[in-house]
Amino acid sequence: MRFDAGYPGEPLMAALEERGTHYVARVRNNAVLKRLALPAMDAVVWDALNNGAPGGEPRTWVCESSYRAGSWSRSRRVVQVVVERPGELIPRCFWLLTSMPSEEMSGEDLLALYRKRGKAEGHLGELMSVVSPALSSTSRRKSHYRGKKIAKREKGVDPFACNQVRLLLAGFGYQIMHVQRAVLERMTGTGWSLRRLADRVLRTPARFTVSGRRITMTIGGASAHWRMLARGLATLHGPSG
Repeated sequence: MRFDAGYPGEPLMAALEERGTHYVARVRNNAVLKRLALPAMDAVVWDALNNGAPGGEPRTWVCESSYRAGSWSRSRRVVQVVVERPGELIPRCFWLLTSMPSEEMSGEDLLALYRKRGKAEGHLGELMSVVSPALSSTSRRKSHYRGKKIAKREKGVDPFACNQVRLLLAGFGYQIMHVQRAVLERMTGTGWSLRRLADRVLRTPARFTVSGRRITMTIGGASAHWRMLARGLATLHGPSG
């Protein structure tokens, strides 16, 4: 499990360790970690002063240590990461906290694993900005609708339950859009954001007809991208047998 610096805490870490789930997380800097970081930071600075800053990609160093915060039940493994900053003498430094022993995963591999977490944040940003679920924190009943007073006011609702349903539906819709985006990327050879998918493909005129318990959507004037998406989605099911 990967998580950012705001999440590490004794209850969460102890629960993960008890069930055997390994984790890696950023840990917030403090006075103790700053003192622990000094030897490696000094070594990097002296190397740059004596040998000059190398060209090309910035170099990265990792150092092993052990650390125990005041609220923790025991010491845990931490990995110091020192990264050169182009054009600056003082490198950047941060710490990773993990339950995995060094024999199971080296510091370099741990850093590579942690750096993969950013993709989840991007997906969450797309969900909130493109799908934009309309969440509410109020149980207040409406007294007016479109400027007119409601003759019979309904009972109040549980806002948490309503938000849970809205968020689940938004997540389901996001997954459908993500599949469509992946299909178009494969067929066009170019990247597709959810915003581009919504603007160029999903926004198309359609007519809905209801017959019995079935709703049929008829698309009129579909774009070339929509037709391409329809062909791509058809291939996901494989040949009919």
